[in-house]
Amino acid sequence: MKNRILSGTLLLSAGSLLSKLLGAIYRIPLSNILGTQGIGVYQMIFPLYSLCLVLLTGGISVFVSQKVSTFRARGDCASINAIFRTSKKIALLYGFVVSCLLAGLSFPLASVQGNTSATLGYIAVAASFVFSCLSAVYRGYFQGFSNMVPTSLSAIIEQGVKLVLGLLFSALLVKEGIVWGVFGALVGVSVSEVLSFLYLASCYNKNKKQVFEHQHFEMHQIIKSFLPLSVTAIMLPLVSAYDGFFAVTLMQKSGLGNLQATSLFGIYSGMITPILNFPIIFCTALCIAVLPSLSFDTEKKKDTSNLVSDIFFYVWLLAVPCALGLMAVSEFVLAVCFPTIEPMFYPVAVLSMQISCLNIIWLSVISLTTAILQANGKYTLPAKGWAIALFIKIFLTLIIALKSEINIIGLAMVNSFIYFISCSINLLSLKKYIKFGIKSKQIIMPVFFGLIMSAIIILLKKILFFNNFISLILLVLCGIVIYFSLLIIFKIINLKNIKNYVFNKNKLQNKT
Repeated sequence: MKNRILSGTLLLSAGSLLSKLLGAIYRIPLSNILGTQGIGVYQMIFPLYSLCLVLLTGGISVFVSQKVSTFRARGDCASINAIFRTSKKIALLYGFVVSCLLAGLSFPLASVQGNTSATLGYIAVAASFVFSCLSAVYRGYFQGFSNMVPTSLSAIIEQGVKLVLGLLFSALLVKEGIVWGVFGALVGVSVSEVLSFLYLASCYNKNKKQVFEHQHFEMHQIIKSFLPLSVTAIMLPLVSAYDGFFAVTLMQKSGLGNLQATSLFGIYSGMITPILNFPIIFCTALCIAVLPSLSFDTEKKKDTSNLVSDIFFYVWLLAVPCALGLMAVSEFVLAVCFPTIEPMFYPVAVLSMQISCLNIIWLSVISLTTAILQANGKYTLPAKGWAIALFIKIFLTLIIALKSEINIIGLAMVNSFIYFISCSINLLSLKKYIKFGIKSKQIIMPVFFGLIMSAIIILLKKILFFNNFISLILLVLCGIVIYFSLLIIFKIINLKNIKNYVFNKNKLQNKT
């Protein structure tokens, strides 16, 4: 079992890392092509698109993965086929309805957001819904068999096509205006979703087994089952969608102009947030890869407390230095990745990024605790935490965003606070229902070493005389060496154990 988790995590992490890298590379030139105002319009569209997409895909992918894993443990192949077949019908129906609604209501949606320039972009991205929803079902199916190859490669295809075609279409059409530049970028998104789906479908058709005896699941049964998962999955996109809908409008009411408000929102949502998402991908990949194994062990009535403790420790070990290190080099990251940021917005961008860096920790822990709770059948508990956090966010945003002097910095503060609230509620829920232990040394020492690493990086920044790019590379490498050297010296991690864990795969496999 450990071998399946390890290989699945490494494979999914590698694929997700590459796809996220392509996504980060995509956002950098796209932001420079569209400018702060254009990327602001792009980010007004994308959160609502993600919200509608995750409403189905976030739940059904996890649901299919869990059910396939559970039925696989029972040897019930007929139920696997039935779940997959019915889930595809639900995805097809939902995708078609949402595509029509999003295209038909594009102008009213853009008007509510305070910038009708988003209208054409909604139409461009609406066409991809059917294919995105179907892809989620296929990914859940493969993950239920602990086969992470199709998921990883489909993500790479999706991001690679979006990188090439999105930038190409955007660069060609932006000459006609920002609206058309955003339209071109989102057409690239739609094409990437289509090609990713075709790859997943071909993988399934190539490897599908013989048709087993007939088994049937009603659509309403499946919808009722994955709805709690969807409610949980939708909460984070709901936070982003709320920002996309109201942030620009509220900042305009505070006295900022449309251009300034849209540009500030573009910097936060379109530039800072994608950078912060990059280190989270390792933790998210671990959570996705471990979910089928947790479900499998839970179905077999096995004790998962040690597995949960180990996973939590490694997520914490990774998230803490990423947050503190990125906080220390924020100005270099923004200068290297987004040189088109206007000088008047640059101090605001740096401060907003430094405030938001803690989100790496909160969101990583949220992803982990949500996956563990769902694997143990506690589907709605994470949603309750998000609901409380969202209520607090609505209240605080209405107060802070109406103050023009703090504008987008206030949004960064509010989001970091509500992510912390959700993270805390998830941890309390996890401790209540699942017994697991982690030593205080394993919690405190990574934070202490991360602070030492950050302090040294800050001191080094004052003496480096290279350009921003070289300085950033040197500081990142220095931080990695310092942090992991401290972990090894003080025996927080053991290289010999890690080596044995990685290279003794066959021995572990024979024991399972």
